[in-house]
Amino acid sequence: MKESSLAAFRSALAQGKARLWVFSDREPWFREKCAGELRAFAVGGDEPNALTLDGDGLTPEALADALDSPPLFAERKFVRVRAFRLSPVSDEDAALYKEILSDIPEYAVLLLELAEAPSRRGDGGDGAARTRGDAGRSLHDFLRKNGAYFDFETPSPQEMTGLVIRAAQDAGRTISPAAADRLVALSAGSDTQSVMSEAAKLFSLPSREITREDVDDLVTLSPDAAAYLISGAVFDGDLASALTQYRRQIKKGANPYALSSLLLSDVRRYYAVKLGAAAGIGGGELASRLSISEKRLYVLKKIVSRIDVTRLRRAVFLAAENEYLMRSSSADRTILTETLLIKLTVLLGRTRVGGRV
Repeated sequence: MKESSLAAFRSALAQGKARLWVFSDREPWFREKCAGELRAFAVGGDEPNALTLDGDGLTPEALADALDSPPLFAERKFVRVRAFRLSPVSDEDAALYKEILSDIPEYAVLLLELAEAPSRRGDGGDGAARTRGDAGRSLHDFLRKNGAYFDFETPSPQEMTGLVIRAAQDAGRTISPAAADRLVALSAGSDTQSVMSEAAKLFSLPSREITREDVDDLVTLSPDAAAYLISGAVFDGDLASALTQYRRQIKKGANPYALSSLLLSDVRRYYAVKLGAAAGIGGGELASRLSISEKRLYVLKKIVSRIDVTRLRRAVFLAAENEYLMRSSSADRTILTETLLIKLTVLLGRTRVGGRV
């Protein structure tokens, strides 16, 4: 069984039938939240009957010992295995794990948290490594077939906004949908754990109501969101805003190399949108190739429609040159990128020297 939503997990938990639960390596916030709910369901606050094992170095014998020992003065026990690694598993150990997991005692609830996705067939390495990879894939297939398997996906921006609002309520705070939307937008490209970590900063404020101003003052932009806002200001011809956004991120401790790389990626994406549209590639296919939403593609198409290919190609060259200088020159990294922003705004901005584009 493969499910992705918190609601699906809670539905399975309410049925109370599964003894083997498996969480993939994705979305640590959901994994931790659901692990807590699973433990509460199994043993409540009963510490002696809640056991946590380190999956790195775990053996089938150690897992069997943990499951076979009965609970102390209780009906159930909860065994949680953190960071269970599939890649080192041998054929022999895979067979032992399958035997153990096929016969979990009725009093036990087992949670396996995977540390990795199984390697793809045909990945390099020597013969022994490939054999171990096959064993890990076989065990993974077994877990998906026989366990309550959850591969939590990063929520959509709308779903993330709802999570932030509910988290605020749980913390005794209120946050408007607009402020929650702003938090999610500033965290673009981040997983749920990162968004909720930023939300926790807001919930620590003394005021009960969280405002958009609080979000702007406290939240650290994800690198993706920062680069998107900076490049957006550049294409609008708003140099002051572009420089302000950039300096704000540097002041908050953002990595100047990461921002430079993301600016290069953004400019390349604009260029690719221009070329793709000119080649007649459909919106859905182009969005898929660029790993962006069709809504964002629509916005990018409108922006590049007024800019010729030659200028966009020049912009890519300037951004790539800045990336090279950032890593090879002794010049101040901040000044290098600020100079790039000035050049790009003059080259691409809606209002250019000499009048309207």
